[in-house]
Amino acid sequence: MATKAAIKGFATAARLEVAPFGVAITTVEPGSINTGLSERRTKYIADDSAYRKAFTATVAALDAKEAGGISAQRVAETTLKAVTATRPEPLYAVGSKAPVVFAARRLLPRRVIESVMAKSYGVTGSD
Repeated sequence: MATKAAIKGFATAARLEVAPFGVAITTVEPGSINTGLSERRTKYIADDSAYRKAFTATVAALDAKEAGGISAQRVAETTLKAVTATRPEPLYAVGSKAPVVFAARRLLPRRVIESVMAKSYGVTGSD
């Protein structure tokens, strides 16, 4: 998630910096994408790890979200729409609950968002 946040931050700063030169920068943020990654994901954690319960819950949630995610084709179509737009939007949120999540992040306190995200991945903070 940190890498995605860094890319989004860079895109926002760059968009503002290059706009006076007629250059547009946009970000496509997909929700879960059904790519089959869960079948190839390395899932190792030591048996005695203090994080084992949270790790297992999080990986199970990731696998389920990916299995129910949108197709890579839909993400590609959205990307093509963004790239070919005469006046692209700053952000294209596509798939699963992405549009709702991004709207909620703008409207709700960070503490609420973090709590909801933790619960959706099976992590409660007391684990």
